[in-house]
Amino acid sequence: MTSIIRSVFFAVIVQFLIIFPAAGVDETTGSPPPLPVAAGEHLTADLVNLIFLFDRAVSKPPRATTQNYLERISEPSSPVYRDYLEYRQHKIDKIELVKRLPHVAMLGDSLT
Repeated sequence: MTSIIRSVFFAVIVQFLIIFPAAGVDETTGSPPPLPVAAGEHLTADLVNLIFLFDRAVSKPPRATTQNYLERISEPSSPVYRDYLEYRQHKIDKIELVKRLPHVAMLGDSLT
């Protein structure tokens, strides 16, 4: 019984290697991968992009402010002092005040 299972398992592996021969091919040879492998790679990349697109469309970007931003903008020399005065007069709320602060965008990965 175990010899039959081994034979079937061996046949499946051989058939897989015949269908997908690029599994062990060196990429430096310049030969293009077979069509099923290329299609699978593109399909996987498109699926990952779709997941990230949904994440970007639904989630709000994180916001960060310094702890002392109210102290810094309360000085008359601050460029957003007018917005601070509107906040103190209750014309705008704290969320609107934060939206009016200067924005800094930062990009990078785990190495930069």
